[in-house]
Amino acid sequence: MNQIELTEDARGLPLVRVQLAKAQAHAVLHLHDYERVQALTGNASWFLNSSGNGHRYVRVWHPATARNVMVARLILGIEQGAIRHQDGDPLNLRRANLIRPLRRAF
Repeated sequence: MNQIELTEDARGLPLVRVQLAKAQAHAVLHLHDYERVQALTGNASWFLNSSGNGHRYVRVWHPATARNVMVARLILGIEQGAIRHQDGDPLNLRRANLIRPLRRAF
């Protein structure tokens, strides 16, 4: 299980800093989203994963799918598709920072 630290954002909303496995980094998200992810994944280890093309993502083992999944997808409640971080920081998992890019119709 990853170590966590409780803190607050500028508006006083509760945040959780999650120490990522095998990394000197923390993911940050709101407490209610952390609790939701924990309910889905149990005490699975959170870790930083690279896509191989320079993009990094916070992932966790999802027992229902028997695979590693992006925590950002669990927060947004989606199974697939691109997610971008508004501020460019893949460790900032606050819902307001997560963006689903729109597909262009041609």
